[in-house]
Amino acid sequence: MNEKYGTLPSSSSSSTTNTIVTNGRKPSSVKKSFKLLAKLGLIGLSIYLTFQMFSIQQHASQFQPKNQEEWSKIIKEHPYAPPSANDLRGPCPALNTLANHGFLPRDGRNITQKQLFESVITLGTPTFVAHFISKAPFSKFKKQHPSDTVMSYLRPLKMVDLKQFGIHNAVEHDVSLSRCDTNVPPFDANRFIPERFERMIQLAKKRQEEQENHVKGLNENIRDQGSQEMLVVSSKDVNDHRKLCWLESIRDNPFFSMGTSQQIPIAGESAALLEILGQDSAIQEDHLRSFFIDEKIPDNWQPHPPATLKLIKQMWQSFKGVQQSNATLPKDEDKSD
Repeated sequence: MNEKYGTLPSSSSSSTTNTIVTNGRKPSSVKKSFKLLAKLGLIGLSIYLTFQMFSIQQHASQFQPKNQEEWSKIIKEHPYAPPSANDLRGPCPALNTLANHGFLPRDGRNITQKQLFESVITLGTPTFVAHFISKAPFSKFKKQHPSDTVMSYLRPLKMVDLKQFGIHNAVEHDVSLSRCDTNVPPFDANRFIPERFERMIQLAKKRQEEQENHVKGLNENIRDQGSQEMLVVSSKDVNDHRKLCWLESIRDNPFFSMGTSQQIPIAGESAALLEILGQDSAIQEDHLRSFFIDEKIPDNWQPHPPATLKLIKQMWQSFKGVQQSNATLPKDEDKSD
């Protein structure tokens, strides 16, 4: 009897041991397989992204002028022509300029992602930034129907118009350097407001005069012959103007909105102004007027693509620059109280 009962625990113990070992090995094996698949997936993704970026860079290189001679030939093939009454334009001076020169369709209609990418590349935008800029509108401007399938939400638009860039808080936003907010008279974010733009120039003139007076104060032998230097709009002038626009929006716009989705493109615009249209955190007054007022590429200008990291650094500096600006509205204009 003892032998009979003695054999049962032995069998049970062996079975239990086998179960524990077996069950112990299965999760370990699955875990190792999962890790292997994850590593292979990451490697595959890395190879795919590297290939994609290489292909994009190769494509972009065809439209990046390498010297003054190439640029002169390109601009000669794309003469300036102001828009007609039926042509569409948007809130972005740079895109309007590209349309006025024929890099984008001159009527501002039926713009493809390929055309948008190639045009901003020609203007000197870094490849990675140009890729993002040219992709975003084709998903943001979509108008879905309630009966559309889920998969249709993933398909981008085939074409867009310049006027669509004025859709509020899709790409367009409050606190523009040269346009009023959508919800502030004249209730049209596509319309250029000369008085708003000129304030940025006046801020630059005031700063330059203060700097010159400071130099004259240090050296009494310098005669007062007026400003002899070309006016340059600096990052400080742009940041001060942006802050004043921001304060006006808080005061005047009952539907003012300013979150992360607005601040990122705002910083990007300032960086593009100072490093793509301008250079080294500044832009000449005549170039600024040409791009914003005439929406025309200046005759004495040529592309000078900044490094992507330099542009990102300028974005951060623009963001911090507005925060740290001491610009304030005149007391008789500040009605927020």
